[in-house]
Amino acid sequence: MGKDIFDSISKFTNSSISTISEMWKDLGVFVKNQVESTIKGMNFITRSEFEALKKLVIQNKIEIEKIKGKSVKESDIELELRKMADFFEAKGREDNKSSGKDINDNNTSQDIK
Repeated sequence: MGKDIFDSISKFTNSSISTISEMWKDLGVFVKNQVESTIKGMNFITRSEFEALKKLVIQNKIEIEKIKGKSVKESDIELELRKMADFFEAKGREDNKSSGKDINDNNTSQDIK
């Protein structure tokens, strides 16, 4: 009789562990699908759209500098844009630190480079 109780407890434990494991996997799939759905719903731009806009900004900046009578190179403007991006990235990190968020979880800083 004592052996039957231990067998029952063992079967129940194994069944419970299996059920919890399956629920955990299902939860992981659900969260992944929710995150993907949320991201797809956001209005992110593609890398090619970003590069096209960057090229337009550089061309416009060169044109403005020509109108002002200054000589400027594309590489100078790219450096200026990089400095601006670094500034806003650092500012975002400071803002997120003060609000308790971590910008490194976002990976958005990698998209700009």
